[in-house]
Amino acid sequence: MANVTLHFSLGMLLGAVLAARSVMQALRARHRMSNSLRRALILMYALGLYATIPHWLSRLGVAEALCNGWWMNLFFFYPTIGRLRPDGGTLIGQVLLSLTVACQYVLLLVAIRRVTPKASS
Repeated sequence: MANVTLHFSLGMLLGAVLAARSVMQALRARHRMSNSLRRALILMYALGLYATIPHWLSRLGVAEALCNGWWMNLFFFYPTIGRLRPDGGTLIGQVLLSLTVACQYVLLLVAIRRVTPKASS
């Protein structure tokens, strides 16, 4: 079964892809990025948590057969990914999660740079 980190990072990655358009529009238009960035971050973390629901259900004591049934593919293909990565995929999940958080950090720095006045010489 794949590690929960892999599922969380894949959910966050999907959120980043879905929010990329609005963030890029704000970047190109030179608008303040706070609204689009807030929506992007909320979407990314919400989809990351959504992708891990079957894991948390199994931790709460729900039968493993129920948590790995085909109907749990509703949670971003949770059982399918588990079958594709039976070794866990922990390293892949950690790398994806690290890259996603690094990209979020860079976007936050860009947004802060836009609202801070430039020092005059």
